[in-house]
Amino acid sequence: MAALIEPVLGRVLPAGSVHLVAFVLGFGFITFLHVVFGELAPKTFAIQEAPRIALLVAPLMKFFYYVFVPGIIVFNGTANYFTRLAGVSPASESEESHTEEEIRMILTRSEETGHIDVDEVEMIESVFELGDTIAREIMIPRPDVETIPASMSFPDLRSVVATGTYTRYLVLDEDGDQPLGFVHAKDILRVSETETELDESMTARDLARPVLTIPETRRIDTILADFQTRGEGQMAVVVDEWGVFEGIVTIEDILEEIVGDIQDEFDTAAQEPSIEKRDDGAYVVDGGVPIQDVNDRLDTRFESDDVETIGGLVFSRLGRVPVVGDQIDMDGYIIQVEAVDETRIERLVIQLRE
Repeated sequence: MAALIEPVLGRVLPAGSVHLVAFVLGFGFITFLHVVFGELAPKTFAIQEAPRIALLVAPLMKFFYYVFVPGIIVFNGTANYFTRLAGVSPASESEESHTEEEIRMILTRSEETGHIDVDEVEMIESVFELGDTIAREIMIPRPDVETIPASMSFPDLRSVVATGTYTRYLVLDEDGDQPLGFVHAKDILRVSETETELDESMTARDLARPVLTIPETRRIDTILADFQTRGEGQMAVVVDEWGVFEGIVTIEDILEEIVGDIQDEFDTAAQEPSIEKRDDGAYVVDGGVPIQDVNDRLDTRFESDDVETIGGLVFSRLGRVPVVGDQIDMDGYIIQVEAVDETRIERLVIQLRE
């Protein structure tokens, strides 16, 4: 290449520098062709047509692999020997793995390019968050749990199950404090069909099945594993550090953390805590809505280490039993109590402070 350029440069440059300049120009031109047509362009084709290109070059790659494998063994073996002497374990590209954060970045990029649907990305990210979520954050709180006393007679129990909307009912002791187990609707039906003469003394305690009991700090991925390995139904009783009954977690609650709300034939919109925006820009929020859901919807930064719901947050800030009309000022918002059920905040209004 330098020989082709020298005659042209000889007319304008001193004789002593012609060869050097011609060499530099020739080397630069060859490097340009190599980078563009030897690396960048082939790489672009390979990315766009990955399966076809891979099948095309695979036979050649395999051939040259076996040709050079003796040299590969010698070089890798020598390098690994000296790295071991230095106290470093040999690494291999085939053993490369990705961290959770790297996988999230890959998912985000794949979503942006349209290779993965948004819903699929959200589900995968929800799986990652299972290990960061505890039972207290997703449990059905005690006031919302449908329970029956252990002393309830079989006829009354059958009536409750027949008119209710659940298949499992938590059985509490006579004091109404400690869960003893749960009654399954199938057990009621089975007893009704098989017993010709029902024992009038039969109660909910007699039909109660064992129920899984978990601490409120247990991670929900671990709870899901418990449901898979233990034969105690699809319901778990959540207790606090003193063993006091706090609520329940079902397998549906965990699945909803991955796929979103699951509506069955008995669910109604009124049963789900909601956030609704009014025409004046204020938000009407059920007291049972998790603080994180409020933050996501309103782009706020409410937080608390002691409570999980927005109603509980307002209650703790008030420091007393709430009444309708109570309000607090937080993070640039006015939060006003709109409805109360005894000591429980049922509904709030959240609006920007003027």
